[in-house]
Amino acid sequence: MPVFSRSWPDKSGRVDPNRLRESGPLLQVEISVPNPLAGYLSKQGYDIPAPIPGWALIDTGASITGVEVAVLSDLNLPPVDITTVQTPSGEERQVIFPCCISFPGTPIPPLDLNRVTGCKLKRQGLTAIIGRDVLKNFQLVYNGIDGFWTLAF
Repeated sequence: MPVFSRSWPDKSGRVDPNRLRESGPLLQVEISVPNPLAGYLSKQGYDIPAPIPGWALIDTGASITGVEVAVLSDLNLPPVDITTVQTPSGEERQVIFPCCISFPGTPIPPLDLNRVTGCKLKRQGLTAIIGRDVLKNFQLVYNGIDGFWTLAF
């Protein structure tokens, strides 16, 4: 079973558990056009937009993965649905898009997702939140005491 672990060492190389508490379980991501759409665009002679890098927060409180709506717009991804989600601010309607999420520098395989919500994450310094729809494929261990988290898949 492949495993990916992440911690935030301080300048001396020791893991500081407070850094995990402050930032949460973050990992680098690239958001791109999903493979089926990329294949179609390529066959039609269209350019495929370059993947957009950023940071994702693993969010066990999110039932569905969300991606910064400006990123989805920059990739010219077509909306496929609209849904109502519960946010800390209350109920909100969000547009659903397909996309591919990859995890550079990790053994985690890229995921073609048919349904992510377009949400506003830029002010938080995030490109995506990884919700339970994706986490159902992993075992997640959050070790706040020792300051690291692990995904097994």
